[in-house]
Amino acid sequence: MKRITIMIMAIFVAAALMVTLSCDTEEEETHSVTVKWDIGGVPSCKSEWDREDEHISLSFDKVRITVFENKGDSEPVHDAITVECSEHQYTVHQLERGTYHVQIEAMADFQGQYLPYFEGSLEIVAPADDTEYAASLRLSTGSVEVEWGFERGQCNSSRNMVKNVIITLEGTDVSNMIESESISCEQAQYSFEDMTWDLYKLTVEGFNEAGELTHRGIYEEDDLGESGPHSDTNTGADTAVDSNRDNLLDIRPGTHIAADQAYVTLMPI
Repeated sequence: MKRITIMIMAIFVAAALMVTLSCDTEEEETHSVTVKWDIGGVPSCKSEWDREDEHISLSFDKVRITVFENKGDSEPVHDAITVECSEHQYTVHQLERGTYHVQIEAMADFQGQYLPYFEGSLEIVAPADDTEYAASLRLSTGSVEVEWGFERGQCNSSRNMVKNVIITLEGTDVSNMIESESISCEQAQYSFEDMTWDLYKLTVEGFNEAGELTHRGIYEEDDLGESGPHSDTNTGADTAVDSNRDNLLDIRPGTHIAADQAYVTLMPI
């Protein structure tokens, strides 16, 4: 009887040890890494500057942190984490051993639009050991998809005969001048990425088979049929072209202006 009791006790002890070892193993498989940030090299949550006749003042209340296995991935490792900007650091937990791409976005409300105006990224390794990871957040960029057409007919119709187009985006800042390559008119759409925050005049010019300029169109809100906000594909925020800004496209950080909001009608010249 004693021998049976001792054997049973031994089995329970062994089982308890296995559970303990299993828990320890699970804990050892995940790691924590601390990331830090500043705004433009300054340990602050504000940024101010003048653009043409406009003074821009941003106050960042929150920072959004998203961890990806690789840069360019669409699906994060965990749901995005939102923390107070004033903390200037956050420890990411539950990371398996390996390398990760961390995106840090500083959120602010400017003229009624709550957007990630500043952003930065880091490549981190878990476990971090004694490595310190810090990102200096800079003004982020936006994008726009331009679409064009005609009052009547298509590119190659006898009325138009347009073979190629060239698109120009001219910002209020002279350094923000972008011109596309020659694009097939039948393509009908063209995207611009990494656009600096500015108000842009959008022009599309059409050329015939001989390379002669025959058509031109300048973006106007009336071309849309109805002006109003569109859904930003990255943040879910609403953005809109300011109808009081002389029909200029307001391309803001962290936003995407869809083709139906950047439509240009080409007219004969």
